[in-house]
Amino acid sequence: MQFDQLKRRDFITLLGGAAVILPAAVGAESFPTRPIRLVVPYPAGGGTDIVGRVLGQKLHASLGQLCVWKCDQSVTC
Repeated sequence: MQFDQLKRRDFITLLGGAAVILPAAVGAESFPTRPIRLVVPYPAGGGTDIVGRVLGQKLHASLGQLCVWKCDQSVTC
């Protein structure tokens, strides 16, 4: 008797999990849908600018998505 209840409980758990996961998988879009913006809060030409540009190139190569970087001193982290 307990074996039948365990099977029923597992089935209900799987059914509940599928009810949560399937709608998200059906309506999912490819990520990211817009270009990735990298904001470097330091002046252009510095070490952080170079790291930001290299990071943007690596992201573009691995994700296949356009990466735009901007050096903006007015941004604070």
